[in-house]
Amino acid sequence: MPIGSQRLLGAFLLLGVVALSFGCGGGGSSNSGPSADAPVISDLIVRALDPERANTTIRYAVQVTTFDPQADVFNGTCEIALPGVPGSPLSIPINSAAPGINVNATTNPVTCVFTVRTAVPAQLSGSVTIIDRAGHRSNSLSFLLGISERRVGPDASGGALSVEPGSARLGR
Repeated sequence: MPIGSQRLLGAFLLLGVVALSFGCGGGGSSNSGPSADAPVISDLIVRALDPERANTTIRYAVQVTTFDPQADVFNGTCEIALPGVPGSPLSIPINSAAPGINVNATTNPVTCVFTVRTAVPAQLSGSVTIIDRAGHRSNSLSFLLGISERRVGPDASGGALSVEPGSARLGR
């Protein structure tokens, strides 16, 4: 085979290998990210609904704004994770809506309420994730809870660190 033909054949073979590697996903890109149908959450606000003191039960409200292309966050789940805390993660159904909220909108606020009880001052790190009706998981947003010391008196009741679900709804 003449040298010019060998170079031409080599170029075609190289081009074929490159085309196959990109066509088969070998070009270095990956589709392992979140589904295009998954909700996206932003604008995290965490509020203590009770004083943040040890030896008490503290209710927290976690609010996020959800964008869900399928508009199926209603009847989905709000997941609150507090690593190392018994009872975590919490799965709180999103099964109610504030007045005036369109449950079929692609963008909605979601509020999730849960309680924490600890006998000692603590800083707890946590995260919130929204799971829509179809099971698509949103991104997670992290937060920090600060529970301060409280003077212990005869009426103070101790107890281990624990967490319990409350409620979740569309709206603030």
